[in-house]
Amino acid sequence: MLSLRRGPLRAIEPGAAIAPAVPLLAPARMPTAPEVSRRALPASVALDPEERVPVRISLQNLPAFPAAEEPGIALFSADTGADFTWVPLTSRRDGNAIETSTAVVGPVAITLARDRASARHGYLVRTTHTFSARRGSLTPLVFDAQSHQVTIEVDSKRQAGPLRLSRALDPDWLSSSAAPTGVACRPGHPATLLLGPGEYELTDPIDPSRTQRFTVPSAAPVLVSDSLSRPLTGHL
Repeated sequence: MLSLRRGPLRAIEPGAAIAPAVPLLAPARMPTAPEVSRRALPASVALDPEERVPVRISLQNLPAFPAAEEPGIALFSADTGADFTWVPLTSRRDGNAIETSTAVVGPVAITLARDRASARHGYLVRTTHTFSARRGSLTPLVFDAQSHQVTIEVDSKRQAGPLRLSRALDPDWLSSSAAPTGVACRPGHPATLLLGPGEYELTDPIDPSRTQRFTVPSAAPVLVSDSLSRPLTGHL
């Protein structure tokens, strides 16, 4: 301002009224929070969250797994995912029996997976059960572990993929185990997946409106529709 030969700028006009400061309110106690209602648990469920009961699971229709894989059964809370227990299939007794223990408060999710990392979301089969503290291992739970080899192929002059694979009506399921890099196929090179029973969808990752649903098990291979495939070129 000195170089321009001007005086300093005024921060406030002379005689301007300044509003009085607002006094701060004295601290006051917050109103009492309402009581949280607790959902009643079934009479057959123990109320002690630390209590665990022995569990015996009878596995039916187990699929064959490659020797390099370490499949097993997982148990965890269906509501929170807590109390995770992993039981390798190598610990089976009497052929198809799994013996372990689990927390008994609330429903328990039971899954069959190729490995421990896939037990929560990449499972083959999942069921939910509430174990009774009174019954414990006296009543074995029959768990149908049946899974199926599914072949996905394309027409002789087309190719497809990578397509996103999802399980319809099961948002917890991810294809991280079945198809970690997506489903891709071309003539003579179908995609072969091991999947549990249910409804599945193939989806174009660029245009999610293009989908194709198929059911497992299926007597015939799944043929990818023209909307999800493209003309065959030299590279996939």
